[in-house]
Amino acid sequence: MVVSNRTAAKFTPRNLRWALPLIAAIWLLAAGTARAQTWTWTTEDVDNKSADATAIAVDAEGNVHLSYGSAGTEWKYAFRPAGTTRWDKTTLAPGAVNYVSLVLDSAGNPHLCATFHRLRYAAFDGTKWSVEEVAPDAAEIGYSCTVGVGPDGKPHLAWYKEKDADHEFYVHLKYASLDNGVWVARTVDFDKQTGKYHSMVVDPQGIPHLTYDAFVDGTLKYAIRDKDAWNIRVVASRKVNDPEYNLGMGNNLFLDAAGKAHISYYTNEMMHYATEKPDGTFDLQTVDSIRSNGGWTSYRSAVFLDKAGNPHIIYQDGGTVKHAYFDGKQWHLQLVVHSGPDSNRFVSATIDKNDVLYVAYRDPEDGSLRVTIGTPHAEAPQTAAAAKAQKP
Repeated sequence: MVVSNRTAAKFTPRNLRWALPLIAAIWLLAAGTARAQTWTWTTEDVDNKSADATAIAVDAEGNVHLSYGSAGTEWKYAFRPAGTTRWDKTTLAPGAVNYVSLVLDSAGNPHLCATFHRLRYAAFDGTKWSVEEVAPDAAEIGYSCTVGVGPDGKPHLAWYKEKDADHEFYVHLKYASLDNGVWVARTVDFDKQTGKYHSMVVDPQGIPHLTYDAFVDGTLKYAIRDKDAWNIRVVASRKVNDPEYNLGMGNNLFLDAAGKAHISYYTNEMMHYATEKPDGTFDLQTVDSIRSNGGWTSYRSAVFLDKAGNPHIIYQDGGTVKHAYFDGKQWHLQLVVHSGPDSNRFVSATIDKNDVLYVAYRDPEDGSLRVTIGTPHAEAPQTAAAAKAQKP
């Protein structure tokens, strides 16, 4: 294990790459007049090595935190101080990585998890890193993990346990919290194949919320921890809401100030958005049609709200990355990253207090790790017909 003190590290300048504004890739999805915002993008190089997993967050001071890794390298963390374009990189642990998650605690310190047959957890306490293996038995931890932190600093983990210690398939979502120095693990849902795709948020009361797929039955579920049990609701269902067979892939959860859930998720050919209603049911919207190569890595999305309370979704569509945002009346789509020879973007995204967007991804041309930054600006009122007329 290799760790370093982030606060004592020296920052090395990186080349700043200016991406062309992608205004030609904005489509208005409904007729009418609206004053919309759009985002102009610039791109920064982070690491010339390939990344098969990314997770990004920004703290209250504008510092950017990034976790990443790949099957061929090691687990890394990068820190970009506010007001700079410099990325300080730290190796957390050797060994392959195929999925990462990152969250910040109330002090702005990062907590991370990573999987590649094993489950590892890392935390920075303001001075040093600690890294540990959470599930040290012989069971195989496949695919995804997520990390959350309560207001008391207590960490929470969720992960997809693919196999038992005897290598028989288990395929269920597990959850653990750190209680008195011991990780106490429980299975969330024993439905058929649950949680290969999942997301977790710990609310201000320290209660974990989970979204996850029950793939065989074709449902997307939402679970809230209630003492020693889970209160589970169905968000969307193949039998009730959507005829597409595969449902719930790449789901991501965001809780608003009122504690209501906002969820992005995929079906085979569509990007969807779900919002929790006062009665606990969900309003479902189709945001965009998508292309997929059919693999597990095709489905990555991130959802969050801006200062006005409008939702944004960053998501993969085939080999591209798109930004969908709602202006209070209609959805707009913006192309953020073009396609290329490499079709896997491994995208993650976040938003800061000024509505600046940060998107981490693997470059489609050379496979390097990059972050593109979207700065908002207002557009003049314009009709959809006029916008169409101005297209080249």
